[in-house]
Amino acid sequence: MLKYQVVLLERDDVELKTTAIVNPAMFLSTENPTEKLEHDCLLTIEQVYSSRPDLKDEPLKDPDLELFTDGSSFVQEGRRMAGYAVVTTDKVLESGTLPANTSAQKAELVALKQALRMAEGNRVNIQKDSKYAFGVIHAHGAIWKERGLLSAQGSPIRHKEEVLQLLQDVQKPKEVAVMHCKAHQFGQMAVKIGNRLADKAAKEAAGQGILALVPVKQLKIPNLKARYSKLDEQLAEHLKASQNTEGWWVTPGNIR
Repeated sequence: MLKYQVVLLERDDVELKTTAIVNPAMFLSTENPTEKLEHDCLLTIEQVYSSRPDLKDEPLKDPDLELFTDGSSFVQEGRRMAGYAVVTTDKVLESGTLPANTSAQKAELVALKQALRMAEGNRVNIQKDSKYAFGVIHAHGAIWKERGLLSAQGSPIRHKEEVLQLLQDVQKPKEVAVMHCKAHQFGQMAVKIGNRLADKAAKEAAGQGILALVPVKQLKIPNLKARYSKLDEQLAEHLKASQNTEGWWVTPGNIR
């Protein structure tokens, strides 16, 4: 139900609360009470607001892949470091350093995007501890796209390029379920082990930093002609220098 709450809370004119009032529509009858409902609210929400109609928020049974993702962004010695990781319970499948200005939210989107690409054509369960990324893929992303990448207040959303790419990549797996799990949990359950490994790998990737490659430009030295004053020539003779084929005076130490 979390993703449906996300959908409703995105609207400024809707307030989510618990109520004991009975829905009057429950008392409406049809000619044939046994016939199927013509309107399924949950199915309609799935089709309209989900980034993929068959996207699940509960684990698939017998998936081809069980992946865990995490993004990391922190400041160390006055410099922001960022990275991401995609892992299983016992192996780091992919990790990488991100640009220094990358926020934690953006790093989480990158990690989820990479996991979806790795799962192309497979049935996959993806666990992550970011409520932001969970909300984007299950509700916010499709809503923002429908609005032209604007928030409820009409301002441009953050990380719009990553959101659009995520909405494309979520279509790649054969079946996909994205779940939210608690962060920094101890224990030997698979979810806890995978989440801890993803957190560690993302932080290690962020800590590596990015080395900027600066191209070396070769300086072209013009072909200078030897020009000496009379005083220079007198000094050269005094130093017992000899003149080479290019006209330069060269001392016994081969110094021009």
